[in-house]
Amino acid sequence: MLDEIRQARTAMQKDRPQEDGGTRPPILHTPCVRAPWLEALVLKAWEREDRGGLEVRLKLETQQETASFKQRGAFNKLRCLREAYPDSPIHVFTASAGNHAQGVARHARDFDIQATIVMPTGTPRVKVENTRRLLEGTTGEVVLFGNDYDAARKCADEQFAQAEDAAERMNPRPAVAMVHAFNDRAVIAGQGTVGLELLEDWPDVDVVVAGVGGGGLISGIAAAIKPQNASVAIIGVESASQPAAYLARKRGGEEAVDIDAYGLRRQSIADGIAVAEVGSETLPFLRDSRCVDALLTVQEDEIAHAIAIVLRKGKLVIEGACATTVAALLNPANRTLFEGKRVVLVLSGGNLDPVRLAEIIHWHEFSQFVAENRMEPDEAWEKAQARATA
Repeated sequence: MLDEIRQARTAMQKDRPQEDGGTRPPILHTPCVRAPWLEALVLKAWEREDRGGLEVRLKLETQQETASFKQRGAFNKLRCLREAYPDSPIHVFTASAGNHAQGVARHARDFDIQATIVMPTGTPRVKVENTRRLLEGTTGEVVLFGNDYDAARKCADEQFAQAEDAAERMNPRPAVAMVHAFNDRAVIAGQGTVGLELLEDWPDVDVVVAGVGGGGLISGIAAAIKPQNASVAIIGVESASQPAAYLARKRGGEEAVDIDAYGLRRQSIADGIAVAEVGSETLPFLRDSRCVDALLTVQEDEIAHAIAIVLRKGKLVIEGACATTVAALLNPANRTLFEGKRVVLVLSGGNLDPVRLAEIIHWHEFSQFVAENRMEPDEAWEKAQARATA
């Protein structure tokens, strides 16, 4: 797949006409910046005083036009479709919890493609509004359906099947295609360009950490990095409330685990990686320790804490899906994976609903207040007496 990733990168680097009349590459080569403030927080969490070689950098995919890495995979898939059908009308269908939707909407215009995008009814408003804005002036539409990504995907599958049947009776026959958010080779190759940029910007990196939902991002990163430097550890993180990748790896075998079927899905702040099961294209990467070295899970309060601390200390707005990476690094239980290493966290998206962000900040401040003012009267009295007689 490395050749496909390189082809995607070449296409992303070519200037294309933009709405403002200028020309520029459709995908930004995002910066990978040092985060000394996060290093300090990690050392405090680990109860360490010296870094011991630890260096942390952040890959800021939040700086893409749609504030998410998902734009890469969407661009590459639509590019491949237009190259396959250069003179035909194309109608694509997709389901997304938000970021993939925005990527498809953004580049459907570039390639003159009609897009029908199904999003769960509970999708953060900022993602729905941005997707609709990006589709303005096109024949595309946003459909809100279902309580989660998987319900929206089933709806998109049904609409795609109906469109395929209708296309058979049309002359000339239009091209009809499904653009899966992660279970598609071209999408994975597009996401893999993150890995190429990481090696280019920091050849000495030891560990790359990315959030995991369906597995498209981490599979692409592994496919880009491992053939060039197998010693780089690729670590995935997901919410313990949505452990589809973790359980698929733990269970082994050729089949993914449908966490809905086992009643294991809970609500999660990390809505961008909330899926019932990983894809057939990504499962081989996720279960192979030669590709993905480890899969970790983090709790909801850890994710919320990470969002709040990154905003406060790093002045960055990140969504729950990528806050999982920060949460994993801050957890002392994972210390042996990162200690003394050069670590990159992929901050994959920044489309967090303002209302949800305000709730998280309020919760974080209240939690800090409770922790700072917690007191056991007997213990406090003994300490006060000891200070008084010292």
